[in-house]
Amino acid sequence: MRQLCLMTLLFTTHFSFSLEAQTNILVEPNQWQTHKCTATFEQGTIHINSNGETSVMWIKDFSFATGIVEMDIKGDEDYLGLAFHGTDNQTYDAIYFRPFNFKRPERQGNAIQYIDKPHNEWDVLRKQFPGKYENTISPTPDAGTWFHAKFVIGTSEVKVYINGSETETFSIQKINHRKEGMLGLWVDVNDGYFKNLVIYEDE
Repeated sequence: MRQLCLMTLLFTTHFSFSLEAQTNILVEPNQWQTHKCTATFEQGTIHINSNGETSVMWIKDFSFATGIVEMDIKGDEDYLGLAFHGTDNQTYDAIYFRPFNFKRPERQGNAIQYIDKPHNEWDVLRKQFPGKYENTISPTPDAGTWFHAKFVIGTSEVKVYINGSETETFSIQKINHRKEGMLGLWVDVNDGYFKNLVIYEDE
């Protein structure tokens, strides 16, 4: 299992746990590529401004298949999350959060969403599969505060765990047959804040 971390110290470390090798690799600002957004890095936090667009900030020259992605996320009137298994700026999977729905009882079922771009956007999936590709979040964070998200990504199934819960808050079967691809941070409409990104790749 290879581990890719967003860190502030310039070093690479190798560990061994049982029969799996684990590597920490520094992710610097110049190791990202932006699409329709601007990004700033300050004290370990990435701030992405989407400039009103659907945007992704990809890790350069990095392909991800299966494993675990963990990070802390903060947003308010925003749409923000993780893009994965991408082939280009238009074709990828994404799971994202709508923080403004976290504490609204009438909209809590729309707090987390899966999309398969470009053909299966949220409105298409909501119409064709009501409630299947979006869900409530438990435990429910507050909008505008940091929360921890753990994405367990398989070849066909993805599960999401929030704030250390041992019970998944979201579980979906991918619609497409892509098994690997680009990995990045996803923001739509406004701003997103990300920190403590850790990626564990299955070997």
